[in-house]
Amino acid sequence: MEQVAQNQGLTILMKFGKEKNLKSLQSGLMYMKNLAYYVGQEKKDSDDVIGDQYDGVMLMQDMQINIKDIATKNVFMSFNVPKATMDFGYMKYPVFCMFRYDERNRLSETTEDGQALFGFSPEQVRYMPEFGDSVLVIKDADEFIRRVAAALQKDGLIHARGNVRYFDGNDLEYFQNVKDEPVHTAFWKRKKYSYQQEFRILIDKTIEDHYILNIGDISDISEIMKSELMLNTVVTLEK
Repeated sequence: MEQVAQNQGLTILMKFGKEKNLKSLQSGLMYMKNLAYYVGQEKKDSDDVIGDQYDGVMLMQDMQINIKDIATKNVFMSFNVPKATMDFGYMKYPVFCMFRYDERNRLSETTEDGQALFGFSPEQVRYMPEFGDSVLVIKDADEFIRRVAAALQKDGLIHARGNVRYFDGNDLEYFQNVKDEPVHTAFWKRKKYSYQQEFRILIDKTIEDHYILNIGDISDISEIMKSELMLNTVVTLEK
């Protein structure tokens, strides 16, 4: 699969979750569910924070369906559908989701000496704790990605990675991007989820439930904090 490009600039990767799970991740065990799991979270459990019933498929909204005669092209039935989806076959692929803290977190105010301030939005402060009471902060995102890629290569697996992009309605850029690269269906979500600022790693492998990748201990490049504490901080860039 083609690698999904990363944006440049400030990047701090974070994984929100339960403390015990994050300690396991920090020890090197990267636990992944497939995309179908996140679809089921909303469809079955009505959880539309962690779950998304349209994850991994192309979503078309407010479409008109015309049924035509093959020979004459005459329309003999026409009706509207509020939503229609197209599945490109990625539902059973394992995915690892993280929060990407970056330029989107730049605040309008600055420090007294003019330095840029970064912080979480009110929506992020409200919803991110639902992912867990703790957060694993990756202090070297490039090194983390390098270790993940090396572990996948060792297991003979290829992957796609990058930022999730967010669309609203029948977005032409979204349709064109998915048409050109169907795997990108896993890297688009509805705009209602934009506060999640997701960074994803999608593995080219089919699984029924979960997959565990051993990336080796990452305690040297990470730290675990309480979500509430992290979400009430600001970040400055200093030389």
